[in-house]
Amino acid sequence: MEEGRLTEAVDALTKAQQAQPPAPWWTVAWFTGLVNAQNGHVDEAIADFERILDAHNQPRERKFDFRRDYVVINELGATLFKRSQQADSAAERDTYLRRAVQQFERTLKIDPEDLDAHYGLAQCFIRLGEGIQLEGSKPSGNPDETALMALAGTFVDGNVQHDKRVQAGADLCLAVAEFGRQSLTADQPKLPILLALIRQCQPIYESNADDQLSAAAAKVLGNLYRQTHAVFKPDDNAKDRAVRIYRENHRAAAEASQAVVIYPSSGPRTQEAK
Repeated sequence: MEEGRLTEAVDALTKAQQAQPPAPWWTVAWFTGLVNAQNGHVDEAIADFERILDAHNQPRERKFDFRRDYVVINELGATLFKRSQQADSAAERDTYLRRAVQQFERTLKIDPEDLDAHYGLAQCFIRLGEGIQLEGSKPSGNPDETALMALAGTFVDGNVQHDKRVQAGADLCLAVAEFGRQSLTADQPKLPILLALIRQCQPIYESNADDQLSAAAAKVLGNLYRQTHAVFKPDDNAKDRAVRIYRENHRAAAEASQAVVIYPSSGPRTQEAK
């Protein structure tokens, strides 16, 4: 599968099922789902992953419980997102997007810092918010916690006029993006503010009482999860620099860390060892 030989992968999975004893059904279902997803058989892949997560299918005799396996949960969410891109109508697309949201939120209940779940939620919510055109006002200066919470408070307040709430949602999207561009400081972390805004705006999306407000909330949440993903995402430049420095100073370890390790051989002692 990793080499892209998907037809041969299907044959290997079939043989694994026919072996005596057969391969564990959950392993076959996992790889079959991955192959189906890559082959474009998205509905079949969704069924494979859902089978693994089904409460009635857990191999309790082995003391296994895959319902908390967030790798499978995330893969199901990503496959549902892929399925939404094949939908014939906006309503069908949104149905699959909402199902994907449920899976990624399920992961965050297990691991609140899971990078893939934050990225998946950002993608889904931004798509769910495409049904509304918001023209927000760019914030004057750098928005802080007080300004963000004030906009969110107006957006979620049921006593405020409908149009003003929608406008507050549009302004909040721009303010969150501007807030994300600000430099990090140790004494003012961004994450608690972002998570508080998510908790405040989530009920508006979930209520579905007003399509326009629900779409606006989805757009706001998409921007918020984009920022939480940026907070949790490792600094690739820093990582590459640290690895490079370590490799330069620890040659043997660097050589041993390769996928295929080839140790240099020279001198009579090596020949004797052979």
